[in-house]
Amino acid sequence: MCNWFWHDGPGSKTFNNEDVSNLSDVFNARCDDLPAFGDWRNETHEIQLIEKIVNQTHQSSVSENDLVTITSMSLDVLAAVCCRTENKGTYGEVQFRAGYLDPYPVNLNSVPNAINQSLSELKLVDALVKFTTHYCLDSHLRVAMRKLRQQGQNTSRFEMTENGIVIKDIPPATHTSPRFYQAMRILRDLGLITADEELMIPSESGLAFLEIVS
Repeated sequence: MCNWFWHDGPGSKTFNNEDVSNLSDVFNARCDDLPAFGDWRNETHEIQLIEKIVNQTHQSSVSENDLVTITSMSLDVLAAVCCRTENKGTYGEVQFRAGYLDPYPVNLNSVPNAINQSLSELKLVDALVKFTTHYCLDSHLRVAMRKLRQQGQNTSRFEMTENGIVIKDIPPATHTSPRFYQAMRILRDLGLITADEELMIPSESGLAFLEIVS
């Protein structure tokens, strides 16, 4: 499936003569063409590209040209994550216990390491086939099998039929905020934030807490 996408499908129309380059060189070149890190309102900044991806995948129908555009924007976002100097710190000072990220194979350590190290010297298309197979298809199947086993939910987007693999009900891209709402609820329960009309702002206790920890 990934072989077809990058060799003959929409992915193959994303590049011109870059197929002779390696993945690391192409991503670094794409990153160099992005606006400055702080210029996030620029329409070609990765933040704006993410919004465009979300909007385009929410359309009632997506053409092949749309898929080519979405793929190209996705590669620019991935290049920003992996190659921007500002993102090299990954999780910063946050320390995870040994093995903590193992159930989450797509993370800010594993993906840049794959792009900049284990896949960096492969030819572009070969590297992208390996990358998407591991981080997209294999990761999806692992999560789907875990949900099926633990929750009884069949969330797999692939079905084996007499005519081969059928892709079903692909959801659009969406914004995620893992554990954000739980964290906000805890802060509110502790009295560190309070509601001001539709905004959540630090309370007096929250401001005092910020003084202590800053």
